[in-house]
Amino acid sequence: VNAEKIAVSGKKRTQKLYRRHSGRPGGMKVETFDQLQKRIPERIIEHAVRGMLPKGR
Repeated sequence: VNAEKIAVSGKKRTQKLYRRHSGRPGGMKVETFDQLQKRIPERIIEHAVRGMLPKGR
């Protein structure tokens, strides 16, 4: 998938945040869409698809 070519509208490139936690105290990591697209573009697609799947069972 060409995840590095994703186009978003409005200010999502700088305002959309992706959060993850390392499990350690104070371990919250926050990245903008733009930062994540440069670092690991596939993660954006994975996060979007995972959000569409049913949560339970």
